[in-house]
Amino acid sequence: MSAVFAAPRDPNTLVVDVDLSQAAGTYTLLTASGGAVAIYSLALYVTTAGTLFTSVSIETDATTPFVFLSAADGALANITSEANVATTWNQLQAVIIGDTHALTYTIAGAAGTGNMRAVIRWLPVDDGTIFA
Repeated sequence: MSAVFAAPRDPNTLVVDVDLSQAAGTYTLLTASGGAVAIYSLALYVTTAGTLFTSVSIETDATTPFVFLSAADGALANITSEANVATTWNQLQAVIIGDTHALTYTIAGAAGTGNMRAVIRWLPVDDGTIFA
């Protein structure tokens, strides 16, 4: 029995803003459509320091969400200008987001200010998948 190997693919890179100047609630960053995506890495950089809110978390919207950044790690004290924010996820394995599911973020506490830039490396699991 022989194995078939596909040529390696370079992950796609998306850069999106995580707008923290909104009321408490959950917001969509990106949604997989047409198939699943595999996320290989997530880097977070604070472009504008956060104020007033309690915390921010980043997770999938699956029934059992996968947490990339916990509320504890995304506490306001960690959202300081020009800081790289360490993710809760150790990034040792890819995370799959299924078709029609999203990468979301949740702001807790009062409406505040702030912005983070997220750099996400991902690959489509299925041909024709869009992650936007």
